[in-house]
Amino acid sequence: MEDIFSVDKIEAFFVGPNDLSRSLGIWRQWNHPKFEEAIQRILDAAEETSTVPGILAPIEETYKTIKRGFKIINIGRDVGFLKQAAAQELQKARSPPKDMDA
Repeated sequence: MEDIFSVDKIEAFFVGPNDLSRSLGIWRQWNHPKFEEAIQRILDAAEETSTVPGILAPIEETYKTIKRGFKIINIGRDVGFLKQAAAQELQKARSPPKDMDA
C-alpha cells in the first residue's frame, strides 16, 4: 500500500469495502477481525504517506467512519437518495394534514 500511495500525483484513494471483504474471504463481514485489521493497515499507510483516505460505501454510521480517520466518505448513492425522497413525498401525498379541506 505504501508503494501505491507514494506514487507521485496520488493524493487520495477510496477503499471499496465489498471488494476488500471479498478478497479477504469474509464477504460483507464489517466487524470481522481480518476486515478491521485491513482497514487499520490502510489508514496507517495513508497517514504515513500523507494520502487522503476515502471509503466508497458506508459500513457503519458516518460519524464512526469519520472517527476512524476516513476523510472522503460516499454516504449513499444517487439512486438510493432519489428513491428515499420519492417515497417520502408519496407518503406525504397519501397522508395529507388533518386540517386540510377535502
